[in-house]
Amino acid sequence: MSVQPISGSITAFSHARPGQTDDALRHLIGLAHSRDLTVRLDPEETAKHPSIDAGPGVELNAELDRDAGLAVAFGGDGTVLRALRAYAGTSVPVIGINFGEIGFLAAIDRDDVAAGLEGAVRANSSGSSYRRSKSRSTAPLGLRSTTSRSRAGQVTA
Repeated sequence: MSVQPISGSITAFSHARPGQTDDALRHLIGLAHSRDLTVRLDPEETAKHPSIDAGPGVELNAELDRDAGLAVAFGGDGTVLRALRAYAGTSVPVIGINFGEIGFLAAIDRDDVAAGLEGAVRANSSGSSYRRSKSRSTAPLGLRSTTSRSRAGQVTA
């Protein structure tokens, strides 16, 4: 199964310790800019990342884009679940990068953030599949929220 190519924007979410995720967020912004994409930070994320400036590849204080090409959650399971809730009922894939305590839902470890983001953005940009097998202990990279709002937070591969 292939995923839809990213078009337009990537929404970023981060956990309560944003200083730990600034470098990873900058890396995502650079990748987005190189592919004519924009990373969007809502007002809460903008306030958490004062060192991130508006410019090519980034939009600050943005409203949630329900048609984003991808959502990236830098944090633990709570951050991934927040991103999944935000995109419940849409086809926007959510990718979790573990900067939290548990990281069961995150598919990319913080030590692999550069390669993981590049692979995920490249795969989603081309529309090719970049999913892990369901038999793995971590969640698949292309997490999608269910289409039923009543079941928000559940994920499907």
